[in-house]
Amino acid sequence: MAITSDDIQKSLRIKRTINAYFERTNNTKVEAKDLMADFFANGIFTSNNKTGLPIRNFLKKLDEENHLHLIPHVQVEQVNKTKNWFFVKRETAPPSQG
Repeated sequence: MAITSDDIQKSLRIKRTINAYFERTNNTKVEAKDLMADFFANGIFTSNNKTGLPIRNFLKKLDEENHLHLIPHVQVEQVNKTKNWFFVKRETAPPSQG
């Protein structure tokens, strides 16, 4: 189950959707499943599964292939055998003073 160029493109689209979410809200952390409506609206996933199964499966695939770095917002919290997937707002570096 290797990462494909389609997976890389999907990762970029997910990253843009996450950035847009954090730009329009004051939240700094959100459960991955809570962005399913945004992913669905942006055509990233074809069904709006309320439990977030499509995004969880995709993140699991990236994790298994050691490619979670493609979506730098990802934060995983493991409780026993269960992984809880979150996206966290990344702080941008201040502009350099020249």
